[in-house]
Amino acid sequence: MTTLEKEQITIIRETVGTIPSLPFFDVTQKILGKKYTLHLIFSTEKNIQHLNKTHRKKLYTPNTLAFPLSQNTGEIYMSLKVMRLQAKEYSLSYRDFILFLFIHSCLH
Repeated sequence: MTTLEKEQITIIRETVGTIPSLPFFDVTQKILGKKYTLHLIFSTEKNIQHLNKTHRKKLYTPNTLAFPLSQNTGEIYMSLKVMRLQAKEYSLSYRDFILFLFIHSCLH
């Protein structure tokens, strides 16, 4: 597991694979504000599927899950493998699809 921290955002990698360099910090500040603390977890398929089943009663493996924990904290789980496969379906590059889903998740 790898962890990167930058003030209000902590990025955790629980899976193999490179996380593309994207403006996660800037997006977090613009959407959620400077006082929001976010944990962005790039998770295994098994873990994200378990979270989806446990919290949403859904059996499929989602590309991303967002959990607001309080007014000023939250977690976003993302599956690099699922996003890589789905990017083609949406005619987006892998990097653009990750950024699109990150923005979408922040809005939840």
